[in-house]
Amino acid sequence: MNFLEEFSKTLSNLSGISQTPILLITYSIISIVIIELISKGIIFLNTQIIENERNLYIFNKKVKIVKLILTTIILLFIWEKQIKDIITLVSFISAATALALR
Repeated sequence: MNFLEEFSKTLSNLSGISQTPILLITYSIISIVIIELISKGIIFLNTQIIENERNLYIFNKKVKIVKLILTTIILLFIWEKQIKDIITLVSFISAATALALR
C-alpha cells in the first residue's frame, strides 16, 4: 500500500466515510496543487522574459485558460466512475419527472 491509500484508510476509519471518495478527493487536491504550481512557475518565468505589459497580460490569460482546461480534464479522469453514476441518477430522475407530469 502506498502512502495515499494508507492515509485514506486512516481517514476512513476516523470519519466513517468510505475510502474511495477520500482517495479521489486526495488525488484531486494533489493534481490541482501540481497544476497550480506549474502554471505559477510558467507565469513567473515569463514575467522575467517578456517585458511588454500587453504581451504578458495576453500570455497570462492563455496560461490560465490552459490551466482551467487541463484541470477539468484531469478531474474528469479522476472522477470518471462517480460522474457516470451521477449522470445515471439524473437521467432516472428526469425520466420519473417526465412520467409524473404526463
